[in-house]
Amino acid sequence: MLVSGLDDCPYHLREVCRISLEFLDFVETFEVKHNTKYKLRIKVGFHSGAVASGILGSSAPRFCIFGDTVNMANRMANLSEPGRVQMTESVAQTVKAKYPGFIVEERGFVNLKGKGPVFTCWLTGCIGSRATPRGTA
Repeated sequence: MLVSGLDDCPYHLREVCRISLEFLDFVETFEVKHNTKYKLRIKVGFHSGAVASGILGSSAPRFCIFGDTVNMANRMANLSEPGRVQMTESVAQTVKAKYPGFIVEERGFVNLKGKGPVFTCWLTGCIGSRATPRGTA
């Protein structure tokens, strides 16, 4: 899991979009040395919002984050599809408004445990970058 925006940088959403597409590009070209026929596949999903955070543990302290935003991001990743980036509608609206170079497509409603149907979107590429549109074949 990746966390971004815990500092005052105003561009965390742009960077999450960018790195999500770069992860997929990397995985597409990655060769498993001992089994070259095997293709690595990952699912990516994200959400944005408020979180609670803190350091837990005394013998092995760890920085942890909690909250509905974390749970929603986890669900977006779990319910995504291999080779795709899924995000919530609210995040997609922000991406389209602030960063029109990213290509966002509607996925539709997905059922989330404990939440019911939630409208989601795909991040499929970026205009003017080496990231290629996904799910268009």
